[in-house]
Amino acid sequence: MEGTRYNDYARPFITEKMNSWYPFSSYSSMLWPAFAGESIYKNGYWVRHLHCDSMELLVILDGDMMVTSGNELHLVRAGETANIPPGFRKLETGPSGFCHKLSVGIEGNIFRLVMKVMNLDHFAILKEFMSPEFEKLYQRIATLLDARDPASIPELSNLAYSALMYVSMRKEMGHLPPELQECKSFIERNLHRKIAVSDICGVVKCSKAKLTRLFSEHMRTSPIEYLIRLRIDYACRLLAVGNLSIKEIASLCGYKNQLYFSNDFKRHTSLTPTAFRAGKKPASGDFPQRND
Repeated sequence: MEGTRYNDYARPFITEKMNSWYPFSSYSSMLWPAFAGESIYKNGYWVRHLHCDSMELLVILDGDMMVTSGNELHLVRAGETANIPPGFRKLETGPSGFCHKLSVGIEGNIFRLVMKVMNLDHFAILKEFMSPEFEKLYQRIATLLDARDPASIPELSNLAYSALMYVSMRKEMGHLPPELQECKSFIERNLHRKIAVSDICGVVKCSKAKLTRLFSEHMRTSPIEYLIRLRIDYACRLLAVGNLSIKEIASLCGYKNQLYFSNDFKRHTSLTPTAFRAGKKPASGDFPQRND
């Protein structure tokens, strides 16, 4: 990470196992788990990164940690997880002077778009985060990163997406009104269909005005804009890892008119679908590795 500094005096007293691998491929350039590791900090240890390209999930298993993200300082306690966006960050032991943590970093070319769609583009502390599902997900990511097998590259990219989906679901659990939870579920299951606001209102049995207000208050967007963002996110993944035509991808994303699809795609990514695909595809099937 760029501009990393740490406490030299306390560093001999920490324990850390970090798995990191970044092969060059269409999968890793789109969405990738850049690192996964387990650490024990004590004796006032701190580490500071002037700039991080990745989002970090910081799971506190025991003790506590002070996290500076941007210009804000946060205390993250045992049992809590910090969702830390890209940028400046500093991690240091908290009042207990001890911290046992897991961490996963995620990055890639469509990463910021996915973060925005999933409402993960700002710092948040999540409670009751750990579960057998996430533990299994973390262990799989760490194992594959450690093995560095090119055959696992597609799976690792999908695991990064699964991790983001897990965080998004945990973040919203218990905070969204039932109508909005049902609405989001309906939209996510029907990206390939033509959907109007009236269709969504019919499913969740509420008025258009109430639905619009719920999205504005809790999602910071409108129902249709949320639908479009999810469709463009899905289109990015199809363009990056598949050989479907632009017309086929537009249809899979719920667009009957390819021109409308291209216009929405460019509005959200600043690129046409063709330009996005040309810029993200590797020149060959080789996977040269980056030496960190």
